Amino acid sequence: MFSDEDSRKDRQPEFTQLDLEMSFVEEEDILNLLEELFTGMVTRLKPELKINRPFLRLSYAEAMEKYGLDNRTCASDWR
Repeated sequence: MFSDEDSRKDRQPEFTQLDLEMSFVEEEDILNLLEELFTGMVTRLKPELKINRPFLRLSYAEAMEKYGLDNRTCASDWR
């Protein structure tokens, strides 16, 4: 599925959306599928990169407690 949306300055110009149509799944099923898709893609495109699995997963409460925000990066210590 392709979504033709207006460009915004806070978005990359590349297509960055993946829509999944799945029935009778749990949150864990979706997370596992996406982890497999992303690690497979990186392994195929950049086999020299080491991808740590399983991916780090934080609940909203854990992210807020540890970093003070629910930003999508764990690259630096926010405190």
